[in-house]
Amino acid sequence: MSEKSGQAKRGEAASAAPASSESIRLRGAKTHNLKGVDLDFVPASLVAIAGVSGAGKSSLAFSTLYAEGQRRYVESFSPYVRQFLERLARPPVDLLEPVPAGIAVDRQAPVKTSRSTVGTMTDLADYGKTLWARAATLQCPGCGGPVHREGPTSAAEATLAQGKGRRVVVTYPLPVEDTGQFLGVREGLLAEGYRRIWVSGEARELESLAPSELGLKGKSGALMHVVADRTVAKDEERERLVEAFEAAFRQSGGRADLWWGEGGEPLSFSRGLHCARCDRAFQEPTPALFSFNSPVGACPSCRGFGRVIQIDFDRVLPDDTLSLEEGAVRPWQGKSTSWERNGLKKHAAKAGIPMDVPLRDLDAKARHWLIEGDELGYPKGWWGIRAWFSWLESRAYKMHVRVLLSRYRKYERCPDCQGKRLRPEALQWKIEGRSLADFFALPAEQSLALIEGLGTQAMGRDPALALLLEECGSRLRALVEVGLGYLSLDRAARTLSGGEAQRVALTAALGASLSGAMFVLDEPSVGLHPQDVARLGGVVRRLADAGNLVLLVEHDLELLRQVDRVVELGPAAGDEGGCVVFDGSPAELSRASTPTGRALRAGPKSQSEARRKAGAWLRLEGATGNNLRDVTLELPLGVATCITGVSGSGKSSLILDTLCPALHRHLGGEREGLPYRKLEGWGALKGLLEVDQSPLGRTSRGNPATYLKIWEAFRKRFAAQPLAKERGYGPGFFSFNVAGGRCEACKGEGAETVEMQFLADVSFSCPECGGRRFAGGVLDVLYREHNVADLLEMSAQRAFEIYGDDKEIGTKLRLLIDLGLGYLRLGQALNTLSGGESQRLKLAAAVAGFRPGSMVVLDEPTAGLHPQEVPPLLQVLRGMVKRGGTVVVIEHDMRVAAWADHLIELGPGAGPQGGRIVAQGTPEKFVRSAAPSAEFLKPLLAPTGKAKTASSLRTKAAARITPRERSASAARALEGRVSDIRMVGVREHNWKNVSVDLPRDALIVVSGPSGSGKSSLAFDVLYAEAQRRFLETLSPYARQYMPQLPRPAVDRVLGVPPAVSLEQHGQRGGSQSTVATLTEVAHYLRLLYARIGLLHCPGCRVPIEPRSPAMLAEDLRKKLPASASLRILAPVIRGRKGIHKEVFDRARREGLQEVRVDGEWQVLKSGMKLDRYQEHDIDWLVATHKVRDAALEESLRRAAEWGEGAIRVLHEEEEWLLSTRRACPACGRGFPELDPRFFSFNTRQGACERCEGKGVLVEDEANEVYRTCPACEGSRLSELARAVEIGGRNLAQVSAQSVERAFAELSQLRLGGRDAAIGAQSLEEAKRRLRFLLEVGLGYLGLDRRADTLSGGELQRVRLAAQLGSGLTGALYVLDEPTIGLHPRDTHRLIDALRRLVEARNTVLVVEHDADVIAAADHVLDVGPGGGSGGGNVVAAGTLTQLQGDPRSVTGPALAQPLHLPTERRPVRSGEGEWLSIRGAAEHNLRALDVDFPLARLVAVSGVSGSGKSTLVRDVLLPATQRALGSKNARPGRFVALEGSASLKRALEVDQSPIGRTPRSVPATYIGVWDAIRRLFAGTAEARARGYGLGRFSFNAGEGRCETCAGQGAIRVEMAFLPEVLVPCEVCAGKRFNAETLQVRWQGLNVAEILALPIEQAAQVFAPVSKIARPLQMMAELGLGYLQLGQPSNTLSGGEAQRLKLVAELASGSESQRSLYVLDEPTTGLHRVDVERLLLLLQRLVERGDSVIVIEHQLDVIAAADWVIELGPEGGEGGGELVVQGTPEDLIACRKSPTGQALAQARGPKTVSKGRSGRSKPSQSSPSPLPM
Repeated sequence: MSEKSGQAKRGEAASAAPASSESIRLRGAKTHNLKGVDLDFVPASLVAIAGVSGAGKSSLAFSTLYAEGQRRYVESFSPYVRQFLERLARPPVDLLEPVPAGIAVDRQAPVKTSRSTVGTMTDLADYGKTLWARAATLQCPGCGGPVHREGPTSAAEATLAQGKGRRVVVTYPLPVEDTGQFLGVREGLLAEGYRRIWVSGEARELESLAPSELGLKGKSGALMHVVADRTVAKDEERERLVEAFEAAFRQSGGRADLWWGEGGEPLSFSRGLHCARCDRAFQEPTPALFSFNSPVGACPSCRGFGRVIQIDFDRVLPDDTLSLEEGAVRPWQGKSTSWERNGLKKHAAKAGIPMDVPLRDLDAKARHWLIEGDELGYPKGWWGIRAWFSWLESRAYKMHVRVLLSRYRKYERCPDCQGKRLRPEALQWKIEGRSLADFFALPAEQSLALIEGLGTQAMGRDPALALLLEECGSRLRALVEVGLGYLSLDRAARTLSGGEAQRVALTAALGASLSGAMFVLDEPSVGLHPQDVARLGGVVRRLADAGNLVLLVEHDLELLRQVDRVVELGPAAGDEGGCVVFDGSPAELSRASTPTGRALRAGPKSQSEARRKAGAWLRLEGATGNNLRDVTLELPLGVATCITGVSGSGKSSLILDTLCPALHRHLGGEREGLPYRKLEGWGALKGLLEVDQSPLGRTSRGNPATYLKIWEAFRKRFAAQPLAKERGYGPGFFSFNVAGGRCEACKGEGAETVEMQFLADVSFSCPECGGRRFAGGVLDVLYREHNVADLLEMSAQRAFEIYGDDKEIGTKLRLLIDLGLGYLRLGQALNTLSGGESQRLKLAAAVAGFRPGSMVVLDEPTAGLHPQEVPPLLQVLRGMVKRGGTVVVIEHDMRVAAWADHLIELGPGAGPQGGRIVAQGTPEKFVRSAAPSAEFLKPLLAPTGKAKTASSLRTKAAARITPRERSASAARALEGRVSDIRMVGVREHNWKNVSVDLPRDALIVVSGPSGSGKSSLAFDVLYAEAQRRFLETLSPYARQYMPQLPRPAVDRVLGVPPAVSLEQHGQRGGSQSTVATLTEVAHYLRLLYARIGLLHCPGCRVPIEPRSPAMLAEDLRKKLPASASLRILAPVIRGRKGIHKEVFDRARREGLQEVRVDGEWQVLKSGMKLDRYQEHDIDWLVATHKVRDAALEESLRRAAEWGEGAIRVLHEEEEWLLSTRRACPACGRGFPELDPRFFSFNTRQGACERCEGKGVLVEDEANEVYRTCPACEGSRLSELARAVEIGGRNLAQVSAQSVERAFAELSQLRLGGRDAAIGAQSLEEAKRRLRFLLEVGLGYLGLDRRADTLSGGELQRVRLAAQLGSGLTGALYVLDEPTIGLHPRDTHRLIDALRRLVEARNTVLVVEHDADVIAAADHVLDVGPGGGSGGGNVVAAGTLTQLQGDPRSVTGPALAQPLHLPTERRPVRSGEGEWLSIRGAAEHNLRALDVDFPLARLVAVSGVSGSGKSTLVRDVLLPATQRALGSKNARPGRFVALEGSASLKRALEVDQSPIGRTPRSVPATYIGVWDAIRRLFAGTAEARARGYGLGRFSFNAGEGRCETCAGQGAIRVEMAFLPEVLVPCEVCAGKRFNAETLQVRWQGLNVAEILALPIEQAAQVFAPVSKIARPLQMMAELGLGYLQLGQPSNTLSGGEAQRLKLVAELASGSESQRSLYVLDEPTTGLHRVDVERLLLLLQRLVERGDSVIVIEHQLDVIAAADWVIELGPEGGEGGGELVVQGTPEDLIACRKSPTGQALAQARGPKTVSKGRSGRSKPSQSSPSPLPM
């Protein structure tokens, strides 16, 4: 199939866009000017959205499709994080389902941080640091030679190479400090079999060696060379040499020496990196060493910025023709620096420095004196200019000082790293002779050539390195393909143009390998030369081929021809646009009669006007900035000149950065520019105007009328009308920016904006002025029958028809019409204009301000313009030339080049290959040159009928892509069509460099034994990489508040969609969390009540209303005696964090003297600021008055203005809050503006003052007796919050209901008008989350139910509801054991919810052990075969059936085994044994239960989720028992009596809470074996000889630990603008101990090596020491053998921590104590094979006489129990009863038992006897536990 036909078929398929299950369906889009647009989009397609400027393209692409896709994905983050993300409004559409996560690649200003570079934006910085850490060679800084890693084998090879046939001796160095230590060391060496020492060229027997022969005298140390072996260097002895070096390395910690038998210089070897020539060791490189964004790799001097800030003395002393007396020192020219000038004069006279000599005539010594000062310095001598600036730095807290300093600062290259950003150690590592900094400094084209060369070398030799190089190459290749091959990777992102930044972001998006997302690009062709457009099309095509929907807002005709489908909006702009006028393939569009269709068919137009001749010339010589190569520019004046050239050729550097700044300086301005030698001919110019691509404005106050200064003329005309003069209305009354005629309710905005925190802000027309901006009498004034509000709504065309004869107004309106902007409303906000509209409006302003003889410079004026809008633009530019102006246009559009009088091209290439003028002259002369643009310009100048067709031109442009590039691109595109998620080379944690493929849009389960690597794969690799890639599409500002996940150890991840994590950590919510807060229902309800709630006066119960200052003054006069003195305060800050320096500065400017800060009075003074991280209240003291003062009303008015309507009045000890906006009409009490914090009992603003938000009051603290707070009645909320109502109900009343009832009530709530505009979204979000709670079976829960009272199952599903309620589609959901706490009966609910996600085209990956979930999965990944080092492999994959037939599978056979019921159990009989009985348990939903638990038995408590299991055992039985045993802290729930506790000695819960939160806690210390291990080391002969005691081997204290990291093995490093990081300690290399301590060995291992042992291996090492071996063996038996002895406890999972606690209990020697152990879901995180091990451990506890009560749903545990108690029959209000108790067999026999039915199903059909239920007592075979 040909390329053309293939593309046509793709286009036809895309244009059809069938509404299938995979289609993205958009219905009724009404964003901005869209008129109910209906469209369907197919994933993995490339769609262009075209149309004239203002037709609605961005409204459709960005404000509708991207906005909704981004909004839904962002909802998966926490409310806190969402505050910092772009909050996009929900677009007005009837339907948009499903919608993938949206990613915008637009032309907004690039990132501002200096840390961001092209390399960081494209991930090449990350890949580069990994590449250098893996493949670079170290160059020794001492001798310059290469340093290679050495090991036993390489040392043996070097020996054979240098001395084959010679006698050799292999030794290792061992330092000794004194004679005493030597004797101890000797004893140890002899015990280990080392009997010889190499001394003075011979081997001496250790036993006969005297200390003095080593040079030991007294306390002086010496170095012993212990002989490891003696042999002859020959091939037959190769293995012996290797073993000798291995032994030497092991014994010495990595050092070995080789001595020649006949003498000579020895060879030194080091395991690792060591320069033998310099005897210098080096650290192993890590990727962090090569990152300037890491404290490990950043240059210490500049912190990785590459630049340092210095004083720019060229600015301080700018004019060397001036003398010091004439003011040569510019910062000392003002009145405020007279002291400095006087000091200079005095000290200059003393030093003999002339004050009247021009600066240029001063000698070097005098200039040095002026800048650096004399030897005395301040205060006795001359301080110098530099010291003066240093003094200013100390006062930089003042704004004016900071402004002054900024004028005289400059950035200079860091003198230490020379701008390379990296520390010296990193720069010593090189590939092909280049450091990483050198590599980053190369243009992308050269970097690509280097990488491709390395890839060829690595192919077949190192597959992992080849893969890494391919990743680097693909990103570099994409940069080249989008025309950015000239950019270097260290180019700062802030220096990129908008088009460059967008294309860099595009390559980053391509490199991210995201799939299933929606990319929206805003004119990616802007700034591209025609020859680069074809390559750009290939790049965006690859993005679509990777499974993404790609939307291009585009005008470029060549790019439009390369897409699958074109949607054109129109037919015109503004109100006349917003309709779909075409939807089809590019081929069909070329036949359509739409503006874009006509443009595609249009041929070249002949030049209608003769070329103008230059009247004079401007000459710029010697331009050398950036890539310019000593360019001399000759620019004709009085004509139109086009500057063109390939992207990166130097056009902007020459014109914008060199010529324009030079002209500014010569014409009287000041602007920093690039260097040049000379500028001639500038005197002919009268001025300079620049029209660039910077944004017009970001607020709604700017509009076309104000921007063009038309509004000033209109205001004067209105003020001149008779009625205006009669009423005294000046021009200011007709301004919406100042008080007068504007509406004061909205301050002239015309709209009211309500901040919605983590939702998009809501704007609606001001209710006072109806959106007209003006109010009152000013609207009565008419000018030609229209008032000012009418005028703002007029289009420019309509205004011209009415006011065009007014020259001042009509001229500017005519400009708008000529530029095709006649449809714009005069009052349309500038921030709503499209890019093309903004560009033309700026041009209109330039034309309006144009003076004949001026030069106008335009930077790509056709950017954002439709082809039909270019001719009017050129006509306007031609008009300026005719008026005597000079027009210079930087442009790639060949239509502009053909129109110009003169053409200059820079090139011939980009970057280093550019920077020269390659052709110039008229267009006709130009096309005869060999310039790159000539072939694209030629068709436009050809005579009509002879022009080449557009398709032939496109073919020629595409032909520039070589066959090699085309085939490579096609192969990559094919590879990019990833239908699966593919992880290549997974090495995270225990993974063994494995590649994993997972299907998309499926339910996937990852299972396997504990510690096998399941969570590492799911969360640390797949989720982390997917999340990281999506976060990189966000702004740096937003990313700093996001969870920063480290890059996983994986070669690459392909086809991964944006991900959402639902990881469970086994932690319960606190007492301040509720069901409503966990699901975010509370967040939306608070927002709803704060924004639309009706506030009533709590005392009078009447609605509040506005109250004027006069009314407030009258209220005070009625209340107080005439002599009363009042202080009037303005509350400007309420409960806000920050330093608030600007608040104090503003108060001083307003003339105030005193403020109240957090209740304390303070006098205002300069530099006041507060603690940034504390909440503060600040009140300004406005005035002090007697109550009868006439000025009282004015002071109240000023206070209300500053306090936004709020006023505080102090009288003696009383204080009142008044308000002009919110006051009680009955009592006059004022109220603050409602804020969401007022409705949270977790804030001081919203909590009930009496109970502090707890809901209860303490009656008896000793016995923990509480009663409900009478003030808030247990609602926890403040009086103010309870006084706000919606629909007659306050928030406390809504929250007190169940989920089901709250949903029903909110569903009946109807909002109208303003309330609907503000509150509809909050209400809908709350209802959506409630609906999901209902769907997962939690409708019975109360919204105010405390999180810490929820059962495990309830808590799990509440968390799921909070996350899954976001409604996102096309995403990857990663869940961690979602069945935890779920009864088998309820598992289907969860499976149904997950299945609904899959049906919505999501991929759901679940780490799970539950058999039902595994059976329901579309794909199961079985990880194993063991834990720790025994895991990290995929042993089987497929469906459960396939796994059960796979002999390698661990999970399949385990699940195939039927449930095992023990044939024998411990007997439980009435009247026998001991019982623990609870009577009248009534906490939460328990219904006065009487329950009996047999002691010395394994008891399982089961029941459906929410039935009351945790409440009965954890909240009632356990604390009641603990209290009975003497605990004062136990706080049991309600019960009547406890019986049988006397036979117990202690009761405790073994939960899954962390056993340590710092690296100082490790398993060895927790289970109590570390002290015994330390004793073993302290007892060695070497330790005794060195005098080391027990404390020497502690990493928490003592002299043995590494002092640098204090025994933690890592150091926390802080760095500017980056999060703090934990890096391995460089001194001890993470080993925690110092070198001396590590020399002591036990069984050949030092103490650090012992800590690194896995438990299973450690148990073997310590097998002879039973005290140590026994606990370690228990851990191994319990499935924890993969943990390391020294693994930090804060890295353990909850299940691992729980099992570790069980081992500690068994190993603690507590056999003599009769203990009650309570475990809640101990099988969490356990595979079925691990459950068996857990049961063995629990049975051991019972066998030694302990009692174990397990709350559990896992059927193997229930089946193994001696006794089972089941609660139910349902959850919540439907639970709390005893369903059945007895043996597992009894439950199976009970038809009412959900657990029994699950047991029966797992066991298989079997006839059983009838069981017992309810409160009935057991029969004799299983006697009643109830004592009579």
